[in-house]
Amino acid sequence: MISVLFANFEVNQMIDKNKKIGNKIFAKYMVKAE
Repeated sequence: MISVLFANFEVNQMIDKNKKIGNKIFAKYMVKAE
């Protein structure tokens, strides 16, 4: 049970990191597009 919660926490952190990276790439793309 605890290990499942910990695994979910790790997955959520990975998703959060990917969102931040994606937002940075998106911001760069938007600047180029203008």
